[in-house]
Amino acid sequence: MPNKKSNHYVPRTHFRPFSKEREGRSISLLNLKSMNFVENASVSGQCAKDYFYGKDGNLEDWFARIERAYGLLIGKLNGGAKLDQEDLSFLRDYALLQHLRTEQSLKQDKLAQTRMLDMVFHDAEHQKPDFDMTFPGLAASSVAMFQEAVKFVDDLSVCLVENDTKIEFITSDDPSVRLNRFQQKRRKFDGYDAGIMAAGEMLILPVSPRYAIIAYDKNVYRVEGLKGLQITTRIYSDVRSINELQYLNASRNLYFSGWEQRSEMAAEATRLASFRRKDRFAINYAVFDHKTENSEVFRAVKDMSEVNGSERAIIATHIWALRPTQWPSFLKYRSKPKYLVVGAAGDWMRRDDKEFDETPFYF
Repeated sequence: MPNKKSNHYVPRTHFRPFSKEREGRSISLLNLKSMNFVENASVSGQCAKDYFYGKDGNLEDWFARIERAYGLLIGKLNGGAKLDQEDLSFLRDYALLQHLRTEQSLKQDKLAQTRMLDMVFHDAEHQKPDFDMTFPGLAASSVAMFQEAVKFVDDLSVCLVENDTKIEFITSDDPSVRLNRFQQKRRKFDGYDAGIMAAGEMLILPVSPRYAIIAYDKNVYRVEGLKGLQITTRIYSDVRSINELQYLNASRNLYFSGWEQRSEMAAEATRLASFRRKDRFAINYAVFDHKTENSEVFRAVKDMSEVNGSERAIIATHIWALRPTQWPSFLKYRSKPKYLVVGAAGDWMRRDDKEFDETPFYF
């Protein structure tokens, strides 16, 4: 096989703790479409595509350096060592990168961009921009997005969740989950993701059958029972709520260590099937309606034909918010959450768009 041909969008270092005997060779999986279990799937064949990051190997090398650092930290954790704040900050940033780099994430980006361009240039095909929609091109864009967005999660607190139950944490082919419980309390919540700078933002990533990390907005949530940088839970529903995110966020496969969990996993997959979205975004249209003394008013429409007949229109892509059926019991709201109210829509934000002096730079 040519060098660097097989590129993993979920690295083997992530799967190792979930693999048989933690050797990184074989792993159990559940395919959510067929509902078939496989006991000894090859780790090397999971979440990998030929030249996913291009044939020159540059992007693959970039990811490999970060994955090695990630693997060393998780190996340290599973070996019984304590992680410090710097370690957890790295894992928080890694969770954001992992969220942006999967096949499902890039496919959804491509689909959203393609649909948007088709609509905007429906009657001027020759003017349509020629963007690079290949996986290497989209992956390069996701890395650039990460480099810009990582500074907007540096205010999120992060802690380890130790699982002290007989149920193990599971993972998936899209394991890092962004979500926001707080925004769903808004009276005008429309079902869409509020964005990475929104008040109440969270990132959750299982890193082994025993540990998961949670990055959270400390001005909105508090972690009950937190000792230093870690909480230990002995409550089954806490583990199930974190696992549920994998069922909802996965593209095709769930991965797990304990073969004896498969009956419970099958039941959960069946229960949550109707909550899984095929598309993670929606495209909305608005046409110019009238002008006031201080602003212009656009009216939302459902049919593209109204956009075609309007002199001025707005077309916007919105990401659907993840809405699990349960939440960890230890993640509590603060009695007086703090947030900024920004813009005409009164968005709830954690911070303004100030400049940051110390931004991690992963090269």
